[in-house]
Amino acid sequence: MSGFFVSQNQTYKIEHQKQILWSPQKNKTGGANKGYVNMSNVKKGDIIFHYHHKQITHVSVALSNVYESTRPLEFDNNVWDQLGWQVDVSMYELHLDIEEVRYVLQTHDKEVFNKNGQVNQMYLFLLTAEQLDYLMDYVTPDIKQHLENDVKTNSSPSVTLIRHSINQSSSHTRKSKNIDFSKVNELKSKIGKLGEEFILDYLIKKYPKPAFKIIPVSNNLNVSSGDDSTGFDIKIENKITSSIILIDVKTTTAGISAPFFMSQKEYQVFKQSLDTAKTDYYIYRLSSLNELKKTYDLEILGPDELTEASFTPNAYSVRI
Repeated sequence: MSGFFVSQNQTYKIEHQKQILWSPQKNKTGGANKGYVNMSNVKKGDIIFHYHHKQITHVSVALSNVYESTRPLEFDNNVWDQLGWQVDVSMYELHLDIEEVRYVLQTHDKEVFNKNGQVNQMYLFLLTAEQLDYLMDYVTPDIKQHLENDVKTNSSPSVTLIRHSINQSSSHTRKSKNIDFSKVNELKSKIGKLGEEFILDYLIKKYPKPAFKIIPVSNNLNVSSGDDSTGFDIKIENKITSSIILIDVKTTTAGISAPFFMSQKEYQVFKQSLDTAKTDYYIYRLSSLNELKKTYDLEILGPDELTEASFTPNAYSVRI
């Protein structure tokens, strides 16, 4: 299985409606185009991430091998040649801000981004195995299952892979730098720290002294004696009612539809709070975080919302 990144601008709406990818076979001068060469290599079961307006809006799976197809009638007939490459896909919403994964995509040798930090003018980019694995972490387990099932249940007997000869190699060759995951984790930690700091300021204003005592618990908020193993980031003590609120902060630069993850400890503390008198567990979820503008969207998930939420295990501890 290979992974691809498709940049859809003027074709986005039509390709989304038709659930397809389509590109010419040659550029306007009749020469080879790397993005179109990549299209000629897509196979059934390959994963595609769809980019449009600074967001990875969808993830899809190829339901067929690439095949030769005439240009869709809806496309401007003055733009491309009549004959092109088409891939049938099954698409699911993702809504991932490109800034959240920019560093990982930049590890590809001048593939996705140019030297000015803009997405290159190319239709389809081949991802490295590391990039594909990293992006798949943002796909929820249920969507992953849908992608897998869609490939199994789809049959396209009329679709035939077109073999072609071109000067460039048609194999899925990846020339990439290794991803520095320490730097990726550093960026994630920075985003997490900003989110916790924003929420701490928010809570100080919302729960004033002396009726409330706000206790920073995480290492991000309490450098000298913080503890990240508690299952929450902030503790609020209500001095009037003797009740306690435990708050864990989840932060992302992606949109609100992006999934978030809870550790086993966080989940255990939440479940325990349901049976503990005068103790409530809350998730403060920051999305669309903009570090420069210091803006974000906030969703507060309390016991009722979390009780109704779907928790799907996606990791296993293995001993040999």
